Amino acid sequence: MESEVESLIKSTLISFNECDLKLGRTPLAPKLLRQYSRDKQERNKNRLKHVLHLYEWAYSAIANPSSGILSSIAHKISQFKIVKWFRQLMREKVYHFWTKIWISNEMDQLAVPPFDSINQLYEDFRKITLDALRKIQIMDPTFTSSEKLKAMRVVWFSIYWEWFCNPSSETVSEQFPLVQLIGLGLWCVYTDSFIDNPRYSRVEVENSISIVNSMIQFQPTSIYDKGIFSPRLMAHLKNAISMMHDNHSPHNEIFKSLSLLNEAQNSDQLKLSDIVNPKVDLNEILYLSCRKGFLALYTASLIVNNKRVIKKELEEYLASFGLFIQLLDDLQDVEEDLAQNKTTVFTFLIKQGKPLDQLISNLLNFIENIKIDNIINGINEKDKIRLFYLDATFKRGFMILVLEAIGKLDKKYFTCEFFNHVNSYCPWPLEGSHQIPNIEATLLQVIELGL
Repeated sequence: MESEVESLIKSTLISFNECDLKLGRTPLAPKLLRQYSRDKQERNKNRLKHVLHLYEWAYSAIANPSSGILSSIAHKISQFKIVKWFRQLMREKVYHFWTKIWISNEMDQLAVPPFDSINQLYEDFRKITLDALRKIQIMDPTFTSSEKLKAMRVVWFSIYWEWFCNPSSETVSEQFPLVQLIGLGLWCVYTDSFIDNPRYSRVEVENSISIVNSMIQFQPTSIYDKGIFSPRLMAHLKNAISMMHDNHSPHNEIFKSLSLLNEAQNSDQLKLSDIVNPKVDLNEILYLSCRKGFLALYTASLIVNNKRVIKKELEEYLASFGLFIQLLDDLQDVEEDLAQNKTTVFTFLIKQGKPLDQLISNLLNFIENIKIDNIINGINEKDKIRLFYLDATFKRGFMILVLEAIGKLDKKYFTCEFFNHVNSYCPWPLEGSHQIPNIEATLLQVIELGL
């Protein structure tokens, strides 16, 4: 499997490094995003603040109907009706917003799926998210908001993957393996927190590979463990791996992939710690990022697919998205990584005094170049329309997260020309990103409100 992974990642990196040339575009001209005037950006920023105030009002009214907000009408309207009305209002607004962009882009040639179809998918997404958050809270009440978000990304991508695996279904399968996916999400958070902790030595990180692989195989860990993991972390890791097993053999493809991911997380970090070695360059760091991102999504997809073989075109899609999501995660953590002296593609360039312009340009153009045409061959037109719409929405959402991350970084990491150009694609002024709540955290809050 390792040689296949290496070949797949190399071809993905070729696509990433040449995506501007393949698209025949200027350094940045994404079709999935529209350009905004300064006045429009200011209006959007004010509108966003207004919507957030509406959410706060709705939450206060729903959480405590007798608080005074609804005291005059509490006897006329039930809490359920308020939630239902507000939920429908906001979902329709979001649907029409995306539809407007969809119709205005020349690359989107297919018809728009009906609101009821998309609304059902979102309802499944909301219910699964709520269920996952409850389970995560039970598994580890000490999880911070950022750790919850990292674990939820595994679940969210898996919901999206489930829709692609079952294109004819307008609902998520009742057999959706949520518990196993939460286990994978928790495992990724726990291992990342260990690897990123500067108090652990190189030898301890090396030893952790065999310890965690023993856990994955349900072998005794006492012969390896030299007090590296705290009892609490050891218990959490074992629990997360147990959740993933769920009657699966420890020798099947899921756990082979998990072992490779474990080795990728640890050994790659050791290579990056030797960044003073001139043999380690930007392409090497990109390779390591792609390998880690692909294996995380590949493991999740094996769980969703119930161990079924994943076709080559799907593996290519996973490798591309794996690279994108890993780079997005690194972009969002730039300041933290710089403070911890952690090496990623972004901190590598910053330490060399180089701007991030070309890397960001490739990142935004690259996600548009991830095609689903080969994946959805042979399905009927109705399902194809829905999947194309979901794909474009999914990609736009990730591109907005890239813009949000850029806006929260110091402008000195970019040339003025590039920053101003990117700014025209952001719905709000980029320099005002610090005034807007974290998008993913806001999404979690909206879902927790029942909307």
